[in-house]
Amino acid sequence: MFSIGAAQADEVQVAVAANFTAPIQAIAADFEKDTGHKLVAAYGATGQFYTQIKNGAPFQVFLAADDS
Repeated sequence: MFSIGAAQADEVQVAVAANFTAPIQAIAADFEKDTGHKLVAAYGATGQFYTQIKNGAPFQVFLAADDS
């Protein structure tokens, strides 16, 4: 999980495994209300995001479906 107080940008880019769609929507609403920052979520496959991040994708947070 991420620390709400740690955000320093106007937008926080979050890579989200598709099965976490509902939880991140609830988290995003609280995050935006508490910080004034916008949470921008991209939904997809964990492996796909892993590859993108290894190649420099600009995500500040990665919520993966696979713990390895």
